Amino acid sequence: MKKYNMSTGFCHLYIFLLALSYFISPGNTPAHGAIILTGTLLIFSILLDLKKVFNKILKTFKFDLFIYLFIFFKIISTLIYFLPLIGESINPSIFYLNYTGTLVIQFSFAIYILFYNKQLKYLNYYAYGLIFSGLASCLFPNSSLNIFIPIGIAFILGEVFFEANAIEELIS
Repeated sequence: MKKYNMSTGFCHLYIFLLALSYFISPGNTPAHGAIILTGTLLIFSILLDLKKVFNKILKTFKFDLFIYLFIFFKIISTLIYFLPLIGESINPSIFYLNYTGTLVIQFSFAIYILFYNKQLKYLNYYAYGLIFSGLASCLFPNSSLNIFIPIGIAFILGEVFFEANAIEELIS
């Protein structure tokens, strides 16, 4: 039986937020702002828990830089959403630089996982999901795939935490 942990709970809560954001009207700025802020905090927690999985289970610290870069780019994208709401003007090139940087880090991270991970089966599925998500956001930027793919990726990441929990119990 699977042992439930907080990381998986955060993944499932993030899935709920993604589904909720799909049904909120685009003109509802306070609701979108609350979802983006809550999602950002959940992503920080999930990424830091993923860093713990890499350090404990895979016994490699090579992924720490990727995790910190993801957090940095998520902070920038959150600021890109909130700063115009308080009247600050943002150069549009910052959006494209953030988008490009996120995609480069996402593809590099996925390829790195595929080369270094030999223990966690679902982590490889997560890497394939990151590659597919990056390709979908490049090729189909206005598609509803960009809502459903992150839902699938968050579910797979929840399974990664279940699997890591089981392996950690076997080791100890």
